[in-house]
Amino acid sequence: AVVSTQSTGIDKDEKRKESMMIKFLTTLELDLELKKDLNDKFYAFAELRDELSEADLDNIQTGAAIGFLQSALGTKISGTCEDLLFFELQPLKKAQQKYIYSVLLMRRGYTLLKGLINTIQKPTMTEECYVGAVRGGMKFGGCNLCLKDSEGSQPCKMLCRNILSGCLKGHIEAREHLQRLTQDLVDLNGDVESYLTEVNNEISKLSSTINTKISTEQDFFSSCSDLKSSGSINSISYEFELGYERLDAMQSLDASWLCTYVFSGVSEVNCWNRSTVGEYRVNVYEFTVEGQAQNPEVPGSGPEIDLEEFNSQYESFTTSRNELSKGNTFTESSADSLLPSFYFLFSIITVTILDTLTFVSF
Repeated sequence: AVVSTQSTGIDKDEKRKESMMIKFLTTLELDLELKKDLNDKFYAFAELRDELSEADLDNIQTGAAIGFLQSALGTKISGTCEDLLFFELQPLKKAQQKYIYSVLLMRRGYTLLKGLINTIQKPTMTEECYVGAVRGGMKFGGCNLCLKDSEGSQPCKMLCRNILSGCLKGHIEAREHLQRLTQDLVDLNGDVESYLTEVNNEISKLSSTINTKISTEQDFFSSCSDLKSSGSINSISYEFELGYERLDAMQSLDASWLCTYVFSGVSEVNCWNRSTVGEYRVNVYEFTVEGQAQNPEVPGSGPEIDLEEFNSQYESFTTSRNELSKGNTFTESSADSLLPSFYFLFSIITVTILDTLTFVSF
């Protein structure tokens, strides 16, 4: 049997970031056709395609600054007032560009994450895994063992751990990528929230500057007196709680965690040890390349997982994140090219004596 469900934790937060992107687009002070064009290019960016031009970036900067300020003040800003506020608008433009870039980069990260999960799920079990699973008495859904009809016999999680570790040994590198990428997304989510706060602060400061200029500069008062605010500014807010937990991501694919999850509370005494009911005395080997090389239950190297394309994409993603941390956004270096929980990674191996091993998410 094969179990398959949507990666709900990823999808839920990706929808939140999509709504932030759409709200950003709708607030831009640009004509409809330009907004539609940017919408297509924003979606392309999330799918690892870079189509934004220098002209697009200029439109984003200016359209966002004016659009967000108009929304905050609740009034239209004329071309004359925009010119008079040219220098004062620059900090807001920079803050907004970091904000939307972090949102788009996070959506790109989700594309990478889902692609990595799909890649991990492709390999079927090796012959060594099949033999180890049959010898160990595993059947239907992870660590359920074929036991004697005796109340005293219990599944042995140490045996299960060695079999699971051996069957998953080809995924050791992939697990490291999963943990690193999901931690990147947790950190980037914090950046998105920080940059949005920066945008709101810049809008508030700009509103105060406008009030001061209206009071002290006659030319500005003559052209822009209708921009005077009462002190109540409409800020932008979103929910930033992620749909997955960091510890879940850090532990996913750890054989010890898998067996603890399946066998929570099960005694290691009087367990099935492949031949009789008794103790399992073989060492439990760490889920590392060195540890699994000594695993007697599942010898061999494990299934091969092609991570070459992911490694290239992740390197570009990391470069973009590093540039963003320096305040750089849609730069050439970053434009070359996402703690999911155990509910949507894959948490249990489904093994049958006749069927192949399948990695599942639930």
